[in-house]
Amino acid sequence: MALRLGYDQGSPIAFRWLDGYVDFNDAQSLRVRSALEEWFAWHRRTQLPDYADLLARAELELAANTTAERTCAWSNEIRSRIDTAFEHARPALVDVVMTLAPQQIANVEKKYAERNKTFRDEYLQRDPAERREAAVEREIERAEKLYGSLDDAQRRMVARRVAASPFDAELSYAERLRRQRD
Repeated sequence: MALRLGYDQGSPIAFRWLDGYVDFNDAQSLRVRSALEEWFAWHRRTQLPDYADLLARAELELAANTTAERTCAWSNEIRSRIDTAFEHARPALVDVVMTLAPQQIANVEKKYAERNKTFRDEYLQRDPAERREAAVEREIERAEKLYGSLDDAQRRMVARRVAASPFDAELSYAERLRRQRD
């Protein structure tokens, strides 16, 4: 029920998020709201059934031990679906972007700069030991939000998992910057 309610509010939420970056004028706001309504209708009609199938497969596969290769394959499948969604939005996005004023582009750049600084502060500490410690603390905080307080053994397990994680903050940041440029 919560997922449905949240998804049904996706278009206005997406509009507010985008408007927070751009500050659309009245004409742009109408175009963006209409494009978002169309996109969410398309997504609900064509993509959600595929997501349901994907989640059913994931439930079966994740019940068994999985491999790093299979995890990467899942990541690629999810990224493919994200790319499909963005490709569908591209024509409407181009139509609106072509109407942006220089100040609106500056607004986007400013928001990117703020978000990038936050990312660097949270993920790209210069000292590798500090970076690992920050990563462990982030994961412990996330786990405790979900499960409650962790004991020392659980905290050590989180630290081992973070140390073994293939996540590369520098690579992620470079990809983030590339997407922003695109």
